[in-house]
Amino acid sequence: MYDYLKRAKELEEDILRDRRHIHRNPEVGDELPETYGYVTERLKEMGYEPRRCARYGILAEVGAGEKTFLLRADMDALPMPEESGLAFSSPYPDRAHTCGHDTHVAMLLGAAKLLKENEAALKGRVRLMFQPNEEGLFGAADMIRDNGLEGVDGAMALHIDATMPLGYLTGDRGYAFASNDFFDIVITGRGGHGARPADAVDPINVMAYVQLGIQSLISREADPAQTNVISITSVEAGGTAYNIIPDKAVMRGTLRTYDEGQRSLLRKRLEELVRTTAAAFRARGEVNYLGDGIPALFCDEKLSDRLRRYADELLGEGYVAAEPFKKVGSEDFAHVCRQVPGGYFFLGAGPDELRGWPYGQHNPRVLHNESVLYKGAAVEAQCAARWLEEAWEEGRRKP
Repeated sequence: MYDYLKRAKELEEDILRDRRHIHRNPEVGDELPETYGYVTERLKEMGYEPRRCARYGILAEVGAGEKTFLLRADMDALPMPEESGLAFSSPYPDRAHTCGHDTHVAMLLGAAKLLKENEAALKGRVRLMFQPNEEGLFGAADMIRDNGLEGVDGAMALHIDATMPLGYLTGDRGYAFASNDFFDIVITGRGGHGARPADAVDPINVMAYVQLGIQSLISREADPAQTNVISITSVEAGGTAYNIIPDKAVMRGTLRTYDEGQRSLLRKRLEELVRTTAAAFRARGEVNYLGDGIPALFCDEKLSDRLRRYADELLGEGYVAAEPFKKVGSEDFAHVCRQVPGGYFFLGAGPDELRGWPYGQHNPRVLHNESVLYKGAAVEAQCAARWLEEAWEEGRRKP
């Protein structure tokens, strides 16, 4: 019987080499020509025939049969600096792999090698999905629109977590990530002299009242039994002069919830609040959402239970946390989980089995312990192969 964990350990140097190359060459959003080229060539070396999907997404398949299980890795970096001190850290001041997507690519390439070596024993197809622009919300949706999920029966994603103890997994059942709607609020007034505010319509004053009103939406209109968050994360108004009232102010933020009813309500009420508050001060206010956003991510209960069992078979009892995770962060794998049953794991990459690092994802100092990456590759291959095996067996039992 093929031992995915043992073989993954033997391939560890290849996995680390892939990780370090991707880490040293970060690309942001859906403009990933270097990453696309590297991953495509690595897959070809393994005997795959990868194809482009959407802008810089990559799909590849291994195996044959009626059922198809998808494994997904996101590939994009973040527009921020790196301060990790790693010898292979980003050479760029404005982009770095501080969310760990470089490790996701490396682990899925490792899983691709494992699955290709064991292709004859697979009871169906495994589709590998290397996805751009997860941080920008639209990468998965773009690949789905380009038929990236055609024929897929189940799916799984895995995310590294520097704050978790080394080698441990945590999964979820039900809602695991919140929805995410990015928005711009534009307040348009009338500029003027700071000494004569009555002659102007001050958008900064309006902005302050809008911010207070947003907090009341959460405390007085959202369901207190639900998790709902609206955060203003950026404000822009005026220039460097002390005596000029600007004619425009812009606020940016994010709306998150697990419930689609609450999401719809708060999107609508935010628009009404901005428009009417601005009008009360003789200004104009509008909310512009960044596309359709992403829904909350729902992990299929039956599939999630199976994935936990497959991981236990590979790693041994006790490495998959008994308690599920639930995060108010967002994940565009939610688009995949809306189309097919999906499951999600976090993999601990702390310094040891007792603790995580003090810096987590999206921090310039984040560190991920590379010694766990071979396990992540093995978990992905194991879960895909075992799911296909059980689906095949269930199909044989049907009359």
